[in-house]
Amino acid sequence: MKRLALLFAVGGITFGGILGYFAISGEITGKTFAFDAHAGKAGMIHSRRGAFVSVLRDGSPTEFRQANNFLWGMSGFCIVAAVVGVVFYRGLDD
Repeated sequence: MKRLALLFAVGGITFGGILGYFAISGEITGKTFAFDAHAGKAGMIHSRRGAFVSVLRDGSPTEFRQANNFLWGMSGFCIVAAVVGVVFYRGLDD
């Protein structure tokens, strides 16, 4: 159980940091990415479009803000999960 809590903490910090980096990068450059819900649907299995599409702040500011806010939110969620993992790791006695 202690190893699982430690893994949870390390994973949360890692993914939170990566997502935070992409969110900060998006704020600075004005270019971020958003999940495309239509990728991989029937008839598009071999589509050249990926699951993530680029979104520019100048081209569509609403979509950009939604996509970047999602990155910020997921980064925060991962960091909170890491804190929970650290608390459980420190509180568990073998």
